[in-house]
Amino acid sequence: MTVSVLLFDLDGTLVDSLDDLTDAVNHMLEHFGRQRLEPARVRQLVGKGARNLVQRALDTTLPGEIDRGLALFSEFNAQHIADKSRLYPGARELLQQMTDNGIRMAVISNKEETLSRLILETLGVAGFFGIIAGGDTFTEMKPSPLPLLRVIEEFACSPAEAVMVGDSINDIQAGNRAGIATIGCRWGYGRSEELCSADFQAATPGDVFGIITRAAQPNQERRHVMTQQPSDLYLKIKERHSDLIEAVEALSKTARMSGPLDEKTGHLIQLGAAAAIHSIGSVRSHAARALAAGATREEIHHAIIILTSTIGFPTVAAALSWIDETVGKSA
Repeated sequence: MTVSVLLFDLDGTLVDSLDDLTDAVNHMLEHFGRQRLEPARVRQLVGKGARNLVQRALDTTLPGEIDRGLALFSEFNAQHIADKSRLYPGARELLQQMTDNGIRMAVISNKEETLSRLILETLGVAGFFGIIAGGDTFTEMKPSPLPLLRVIEEFACSPAEAVMVGDSINDIQAGNRAGIATIGCRWGYGRSEELCSADFQAATPGDVFGIITRAAQPNQERRHVMTQQPSDLYLKIKERHSDLIEAVEALSKTARMSGPLDEKTGHLIQLGAAAAIHSIGSVRSHAARALAAGATREEIHHAIIILTSTIGFPTVAAALSWIDETVGKSA
């Protein structure tokens, strides 16, 4: 495996920012007269952007409260971005090692881009990264594959040449859906079970370089040559099937409307559904049954690709055509 681009998550991967995030959350909560939270609780809330963090900390769905809380949180966090935050031991050395070996790097965080840049600049490592993207840089954030696909396009890099490094399920799912190899970081904020579908796991930042140098293309079979930008294909397919599980249900329903659901198509649909929720055992089971019922390996790969938004078709028309042909009529 030749790696030319390394994509890093930020909080919990490169930087231990939990104490500063906790301070910002508690500053916000104090203005609402709410009880302070311990760092262990805040750790459970991070990962899906500041707005989600504020909403969960306040335990509210009222837009006005969330907006006010977000403003208080963001202002305080910006003013105290690295009072207590530090790079994880070995992180700076890893970045230097990657640079020395000619590997380009980017940060893809769900933290706001301005705050992501600010903390990296304050900690003196912003210069290592060709791209710094936050949760508000693109129209979607992780676990969507879109930020990853956009970044590798800017690097003129294929998914087969990139690796995503992160500590949470958002990072691993985003990498899997983009067809990019993943390294799960066991030192971060995510629970161990969140890293189960990562291609590799690292115990320390120092382990990452060793994994990169001996990586053996674990996702090779799901990568395809594409003539359109994968992020554009992803968005266009999503317009047709905005929710993966709804897409599975629509395919199944349409197949039954066309007549009895044949065994092969049934297993293709079910393995695609299993892949969409990363149930590896079910994927293997239904793939074996689909093969026994006459499915080709290409059909199995495409079923997984369509239903996980890991786009591997040369055109949108080809992808939609495959759906129509598999189901028997247009979905």
